[in-house]
Amino acid sequence: MNAQAIEDPDFYCKFQVDEEGWLANLFWSDSDSLYDYTCFGDVLIFDATYKTNIYNRPLAVFVGTNNHLSTMFLLVHYWLMSTLTLTIGFYKTFLTSMKEKKPACILTDGNDAMCKAIVGVLPKSRHRVCSWHVGNNLFDKIKDEGTRADFGDCIYSSWSVDEWEVAWQTMVDKYDLADNPWIQQMYRKRERWAETYFSGHFFGGMTSTQRCEGMNKNLKAGIGTYSKIYEILPRIERTLKRMRNDARKDDLIAKIEPQFWQLICVHWKTRWQK
Repeated sequence: MNAQAIEDPDFYCKFQVDEEGWLANLFWSDSDSLYDYTCFGDVLIFDATYKTNIYNRPLAVFVGTNNHLSTMFLLVHYWLMSTLTLTIGFYKTFLTSMKEKKPACILTDGNDAMCKAIVGVLPKSRHRVCSWHVGNNLFDKIKDEGTRADFGDCIYSSWSVDEWEVAWQTMVDKYDLADNPWIQQMYRKRERWAETYFSGHFFGGMTSTQRCEGMNKNLKAGIGTYSKIYEILPRIERTLKRMRNDARKDDLIAKIEPQFWQLICVHWKTRWQK
C-alpha cells in the first residue's frame, strides 16, 4: 500500500490496531474511487454482510452507480473489530477519503450500529433500509400469507402518507397485530423502509443493496474462505481493475454509438435521395 500511495496521490489508507497490537480495522480507497464519487456520489450503498474469510469478519464495501447504471467501487473496509464508536469513525473516515463530500441518499442493510452512525455523521443524508432485508425479516417474523402480502404493499406502494397510515392500520386491525413487537418496531422505523416516505428523494431507481451483493460476488471469485489479509488486498485490486475496464468500455461505446448511428442515417438519407 505504501508503494501504491507513492504512485497514486489520492490513494487513501487508514488502519487501527487493538490493545494487543493486532490489526482491528483497515480502510482503503484510491483516486478512481474519488473521481467516481465526485461525479456520481449522490446515492451511496453500504453492506457489511460478506463474511467469507478466515476471520469471519465483514469485508464491507461502499459502492454507487455511474452514468451507465453500472456499479462503481468507492471504499473497502476490512472490519475485524466493530463497535458503535468505530462505526461512526468508519463513516468519518469515508468522508475524509472523499474530501468531505456527503451523499444525498444512502442505502444500507439496516444494521443498528450503522443506522445510529448515519444519524450522527450524515444527518442530512436520506437513509433507506434495503427492501430485500425488510422482506427477508418479514418472512422470518410473520408466517401468515395474508399479512405478508399486505405488509409487502406497505413496503412498495407509492401511496400518500395518509393512505399509507390507513393501509397500515387496516392491516394491524385485520390480523390482530397491535401487540406484535416486531410490527410495532417496524412502524417506528417506517420512514426508513416504506416507499411512501421516499417521495421526492433520488435513489437512482434502487431500493436494495443488491449492487453490494453483486460486488461481493465479484470479490468472492478472487477471495477464498481461507485467504489471509496480505492475500486479499492484491486480489481485490485485480477485481477492481477488471470492473473499471468494463466501465471504460461503456464510456467508449457511449461515445461511438451516436456517431455510428449518425453515419448510418446519413448513408441511408443519401441513398434515398438518389
